[in-house]
Amino acid sequence: TGLNAPRASARAAGATPALITECGPTPQTCSPAGRVLRVNLSNGSTALVGIGLNAPEGIAIEPGSATALVCERGLSRLVRLTLASGNFTVVATGLGDCHDVRLEAGGTSALVVTTLGTYGLARVNLQASNAVRAVAQVGIDHYALEPGGNSVLAGWATGCCGVTAQLGRLD
Repeated sequence: TGLNAPRASARAAGATPALITECGPTPQTCSPAGRVLRVNLSNGSTALVGIGLNAPEGIAIEPGSATALVCERGLSRLVRLTLASGNFTVVATGLGDCHDVRLEAGGTSALVVTTLGTYGLARVNLQASNAVRAVAQVGIDHYALEPGGNSVLAGWATGCCGVTAQLGRLD
């Protein structure tokens, strides 16, 4: 309760707290008051992790659980948030309509839903801080990596407002 437009969540394996992205205290908008909160799943209490994000809409906890990748949809970029301090650094820019991020096996790259080049998924090299189009598919909204990481299951809309939608495997 008390959340303002929560958008995404992530949880490290075996951890009881989860991280969520949301727009900040009501009546604020997501730009630039977006924040990441830690939610205790046992009692529902929340604690501020990071603030000052512009429309945060995707989050993935990196190996070691000290940092998380956050899509800032409002600034079309991917940032790395240090969970202990709340500080963030830019990982990649130019990720139009950036939302939904997943780490790939090994943790050295991530897939992001974006309009980079065309609609679809962009692969971000986390060491080189660059992004290239990985899969072109108009209207991808959310996806899940399949075991092994060689393909994704994705949902996308083919008409206005998600009225006509599809689910498919993309390699």
